[in-house]
Amino acid sequence: MVTPLMFIVRSKTSELGIASDESLEVIKPKCIILYSLVTVCGYKAVVRFFPHQVSDLELAVSLLEKCHHTKSVSSLRQESTGEMEAKCVMLLWLSILVLVPFDHSTVDTSIANNSNLGKLEPAPLVLRIVGFSKDYLSNSGPMSPIAALLLLKLLTRPDMPKAFSSFVEWTHEVLSSLTDDAINHFRLLGATEVPAAIFRVCFHFFVVHTI
Repeated sequence: MVTPLMFIVRSKTSELGIASDESLEVIKPKCIILYSLVTVCGYKAVVRFFPHQVSDLELAVSLLEKCHHTKSVSSLRQESTGEMEAKCVMLLWLSILVLVPFDHSTVDTSIANNSNLGKLEPAPLVLRIVGFSKDYLSNSGPMSPIAALLLLKLLTRPDMPKAFSSFVEWTHEVLSSLTDDAINHFRLLGATEVPAAIFRVCFHFFVVHTI
């Protein structure tokens, strides 16, 4: 069931184009079903059936960005129209796509004509992933733990020391913030969830990159 649904998500997005609002309306019902499977079976049982071609990485990033910038009237409307499910499914899809065995700068078409970008700093594609993942860490819903999972997979890649160091600095800034509101509270929880997950899963990696 997962494979044909993801095939529709990928093919319809490619066919209609990322810029088309119709693409989101087409994939939302499929994402509702996919996310229901995730809640029942667990994400590990579902994501192994997700497509993981290298060419899917930019597609998934662009699709999630479109979901991310889509505004809803209310949280109830967001859930009922499948926007929350679409975001969760895209985050989960990216959590396996970021593991592609290639330097992300080599698959980032935005720097295809500039060989210097991606060498001194993380590739723009990586910065985009980290950017919206940080936003989701401030979310009180299910996007936060999935965004933390995505960052865990991305930042522990051996070619991501700069991105990891930058994220650690951001985490320190968040923890040092004196802002006392609900959003900052959830941001604090989300920001600490990523290094905690890295520490649990990759203790050696955490020691090497923070000492």
